Amino acid sequence: MRAYYEHCPISARAVREFRPPSLGAVTPTMEAIFSLGTDINDALARWIEQGIAEGVVRETADVMMAVYVFSAQLHALFDLVETKGSFLLPTLGKTKEQFFAYGQKMIFNSLAKEPLL
Repeated sequence: MRAYYEHCPISARAVREFRPPSLGAVTPTMEAIFSLGTDINDALARWIEQGIAEGVVRETADVMMAVYVFSAQLHALFDLVETKGSFLLPTLGKTKEQFFAYGQKMIFNSLAKEPLL
């Protein structure tokens, strides 16, 4: 997801700002986008389920709700760096990589059985 945001910022912005019409007005292109989104969500769901099975993710996690919240948190993190990073990073004295690592750790900790340090 981060690579997509960094290498395809115009596309990422368009996807982020896209507001789906009613199901009756879905075009074949929109259907392909929805299908890709479903594939990504399914991959995230399998990742969370694997984490639950391995005892890393809390077993009380509602997998599909967690997928959407986790994805939204990552999108917000990437968007924050894209829109405010040139001010925020020097102010914090952090590189983009340090900021992402910290943010991603916080996001993962929202699901983790034991917090990452």
